[in-house]
Amino acid sequence: MVNVPTVREAAEQLWQGQGDLVGSDHPLAGFGQGRAEELDDGILYLKSLSSVTALDSGAGLVLLDTGGQYDTDTVFDAVRRWRPATRLAAAVYSHHHVDHVFGTARFDAEAAAAGWAPPTVYGHADLPDHFRRYRRTAGWNTAINVRQFGLPVDGFAWPVEYRFPDVTYRDALTVRVGELTFELHHARGETDDATWTWVPERRLVHAGDLFIWAVPNAGNPQKVQRYLGDWAAALRAIAARRPEVLVSGHGLPIFGAERIATALADTAELLDFIETRTLALM
Repeated sequence: MVNVPTVREAAEQLWQGQGDLVGSDHPLAGFGQGRAEELDDGILYLKSLSSVTALDSGAGLVLLDTGGQYDTDTVFDAVRRWRPATRLAAAVYSHHHVDHVFGTARFDAEAAAAGWAPPTVYGHADLPDHFRRYRRTAGWNTAINVRQFGLPVDGFAWPVEYRFPDVTYRDALTVRVGELTFELHHARGETDDATWTWVPERRLVHAGDLFIWAVPNAGNPQKVQRYLGDWAAALRAIAARRPEVLVSGHGLPIFGAERIATALADTAELLDFIETRTLALM
C-alpha cells in the first residue's frame, strides 16, 4: 500500500527541500490534485490548480477562494462530505482570475432549492470591471492563454459568464460570520484587485496569489501590469499579523509563524530586487 502523506506532511517535506517544485511538486500541479483534507477542527483545505479553504464559523461555512470552472463539482462534493448540511454563508474572491471564482455555482443552486439565503460573495471594488473586461475580450484571452499554458487550440474557450460579488470594498472590510472574523485587505500584486484575508481567531491568513510557493508571476508581455513594490509591501503587512497558518493561492499551506515570516520576507525581497534592477536597466 502506498503511504500518501497528509497535507502537513507534504508541506513539511517541501519546506525541507525534499520535493521537486520545478516538476512533479510544482504548485500548479503536484500533491493531491482535487484532494480535500481538514487542516484543523473546522478548517477544510482543498488542493487543485488553485487552493480552496472552507471554515466552519458556527453559523455557516465561509470559502476563501472558490476554484475554477473545473472545480465546481469537486469543491461542492468535498465540502458536503465534510459538512453535509451546513449552509454556505459567504465566499471571498482573492482576485478576478478565472481559476479562483467559479466554485459557488452549486452552492447557489442548493440554496435556491432549499429556500436558504444564497451565499454572500465578497471581492474588491475593482473586480467586477475585470469580469466585464473578460466578457469583451474573450477571444483575445482564449488566444493568449492557449499560447501561455499550452492548452488545446480547439478545446478551450475563455468563459464569459461570471458570478459577480454581492459586496465590494475599497481599502479594507471586516466581516463577522458566527464565531469568526474575516478581515479583508486590498493589495496590488499580480492583479490590482487582490484581497488577502486574515482570520484572527484561527491565526490563519489567506494570501491568494500574493504568495504561490514559486517565483511570483511578476509580469510577462502578454498580460496586464503587475505591481511589484505594492506586492512586496502587502507581503510584509501579512507577515506583521504573525499568522500560524498561511494558505496560498497555489501550492500547499505553510505552518508556523517563523516559517511564514521567512517565506513572505524572502518573496518581498525578491520582488524589490526585480523592480529595482528593472528600473536601473531602464
